[in-house]
Formats: sequence, C-alpha cells, structure tokens
Amino acid sequence: MIFKSISSVNKSKENPEVIEMIQQGKYVFILVHKLHCPPCMATRPEWLKIQKKLSNKYKNNNNIAVVDIESDLTNGLNQYIGDVDGYPTMKLIKDKGTVNIPYENAAISKKDRSVDSFVEWIETNTMPENKIKQEKMPISNNIISSPSDLLERLQSHSSHSNYKSNSNNKNLMNKRKSKSKSKKGGKSNKTMNKTMNKTMNKIMNKIRNRKTKTKKNKRIVKTNKSR
Repeated sequence: MIFKSISSVNKSKENPEVIEMIQQGKYVFILVHKLHCPPCMATRPEWLKIQKKLSNKYKNNNNIAVVDIESDLTNGLNQYIGDVDGYPTMKLIKDKGTVNIPYENAAISKKDRSVDSFVEWIETNTMPENKIKQEKMPISNNIISSPSDLLERLQSHSSHSNYKSNSNNKNLMNKRKSKSKSKKGGKSNKTMNKTMNKTMNKIMNKIRNRKTKTKKNKRIVKTNKSR
C-alpha cells in the first residue's frame, strides 16, 4: 500500500506521482483538505491513522494508494478529483481516473469520518471477497445540477428501497405459507393414523367376538349331544 502526503509544509511535489498512479489504474483514496479548516483539522488525524492500521496488512500490495493533499496543491489532479463542494473531501479514484466515488456514497456501516470507517471503505472497495458491486459513477454524474435533479435521485432511491422491501415481504409470506402447509400436512397425517388405528381396533374386536361366539356354540352342541 502506498501512502502520500502532499502539503505546503513539506513542499512535496508528488502530484505527478499521484497522477501516474491514477493513470496506471490503481485504487487512489484521496483526502482534499484546507488549512485552518476545523472539520479538516478533525478529519485529517483520523485519515493519517490509516497507515498504522493497514501498512503491515497490505505491505505487498502496491495497487492501493492513500493520499492526503492540501486544496491549493491539486494542480493536475482536479480533472480526476472532480467537483469539490466543501472541505474535507474524500474520494476514491479508480479505472484510470474515469470514475470517482465520494466517501459519502460509500456502502459502509458508519460514515463518521473515523479511521475505522475509512478502513472499511478502503477494504470493501479493494478486497475481492468483500468487494461490493457499485455502479460506476462518471465525474459528471456526481454533480447535482438542480433541485429537480436531487428530487429525481431521491425518488429513484426510494423506489429501489420499496422494491427491496416488497420482495422481502413476499419471501416472508411464502416461507410462512410453506411452514403452515407443512404443519397442516403433519396434522392430517396424525389424524389419518388415528382413524386407521381406530378402524383396525374395531375389526380386531369383531374377529374376537366371532371367535368367542363360535366357541360358545360348540359347547352348547356338545351338551345337547351328551343328553
């Protein structure tokens, strides 16, 4: 895993290296922050903890880069980062810079800008076994151009969630029906067995009664003959 910190303090000129990594098709997770910005000052220390968390785990993986850069030093990177609506901005740039996905759109449990949320974000997008299929979002599609555009996106999201909930409800109903059928089938089998046992007992009782009657008749015939 590659870590880059580009700031005016260390006078780093690593932008060409970051651009080269993007063009090579690496997963580049980038934090754009601004000096003297309180939210940035709270987020950047958590971002820097990523190195402690993941450097040993991914020391042999050079396909992932974690970069933090000051907003005034993004020359040459702006075309890949896309629009920055506020600071800090965290994005995943992949597919040779044709796709960028904001941290806010990440499919993770918590988006609280903690190191754990950043680690989860990185791993869900880079580990094959945890990779979540996300729709590729071109840079132009990340921009909400108007309130009507926002409304359309919200409506499509709600309809998708409603479809999921409806399908889940149908599955639950089908499961309940199959359970009730199996229960009914079990009950019907039990009642069938009971009725079979009753009829068998009746038949056996009739046979026994007939036998006893024939024995009695034989005795009566014998007594009559002896007389």
